Amino acid sequence: MEKTGTKKIFVYAALFGMILTSTPSFAMLNPAAVYCSTLGYQYTDDGSCMLSDSLSCNGWDFLKGKCGQDYSYCKTKGYVMKTVTDPVKCHPTMTDDCAVCVLPDGTEAEITTLMDLKTQEGSCGDGRCTLGEDYNKCLQDCPSGSFDGLCDGIKDGLCDQDCIDEGTPEKDPDCAATTTESVTTTQEASVTTYPVPTTIPEPETTTPPNAKPFDILSYLPYALALVVLVIVAYFIHQKGEDAKIKKEREEFSQWKEAEDKNRERKI
Repeated sequence: MEKTGTKKIFVYAALFGMILTSTPSFAMLNPAAVYCSTLGYQYTDDGSCMLSDSLSCNGWDFLKGKCGQDYSYCKTKGYVMKTVTDPVKCHPTMTDDCAVCVLPDGTEAEITTLMDLKTQEGSCGDGRCTLGEDYNKCLQDCPSGSFDGLCDGIKDGLCDQDCIDEGTPEKDPDCAATTTESVTTTQEASVTTYPVPTTIPEPETTTPPNAKPFDILSYLPYALALVVLVIVAYFIHQKGEDAKIKKEREEFSQWKEAEDKNRERKI
């Protein structure tokens, strides 16, 4: 939906901008009123199209095929009519949706274009490419490449914006050439070259500024102190063991002496 809306805005803005900046101002007739009157019906001041004494439709709804289909131009010609939503196809009436007639070969033609309905005040040859005119209908006012709602596909050095709006830039060889040049330029700009070194540098070895060489003699006092501590610990442990053994012997001697006395008394 967002993409379609953006496309509509671009089409309408570009159309009005092209007309207002490159041509004199013009007055556009009401397409709904012209369509209603051309078919022989009465268009009223309130915007209705009187199709019969008992039936009337909003003029724009009638033009878009949303009302009174049996009274439409397509019906009078024996064509099938349907309503489509296509801002490019519907550009003659400047609406989002419009009525198209399905022709016997299956192609769809916008109804006012098929009728060659004139909705602008002007004529071919007045130097203005106005609504309803295009490259095929009025070459002198709408040369190849002009914004006229028609992708003419003529090789003239100009990429027809209408081909881009229709999503068919391949129909115009100038659009294809422009696209190819753009892609080539983009690819060239995206390629970055880097210098390749001829030799691989060896990693540098650095010595910290405060680093000193290892001196084993500086650790000798610590080693001697450790040895002394071990020896002292051993003697303390051994002294404890000797005291323990001595105490155990004294206790054993006392027990034995008591036993000997008891034995003598019994005798």
